[in-house]
Amino acid sequence: MLFRILGELNGIFLCVCDNYSLFFSQTLMKPLMDAAVSANGCAGRATWFVSTIYTDFRTIHKLWSEGDEIAVHTINHDTNSHVSEEKWMKEILGAKLSLSRQSNIP
Repeated sequence: MLFRILGELNGIFLCVCDNYSLFFSQTLMKPLMDAAVSANGCAGRATWFVSTIYTDFRTIHKLWSEGDEIAVHTINHDTNSHVSEEKWMKEILGAKLSLSRQSNIP
């Protein structure tokens, strides 16, 4: 039923969960995105916000190579409103570099 409904949508389908989950992405979302085709024939794509802990980097590379967008989250999720700007920058830039290297994504 959901595949049929998603296939009839012409626009943006938004599904949000905190952090990347291999089970969630590969079992639930990937089949939905692969089944979605817009009115002009474009395949459904996703943006995955990924942290660098508990991540299968081969899967991240596969998602990226199939046209999905990979966005950096944090290294270890150890950030909040009491963290300095310097710590935030190290967290985000470190995660970006690590994700790029480990997933083989430029």
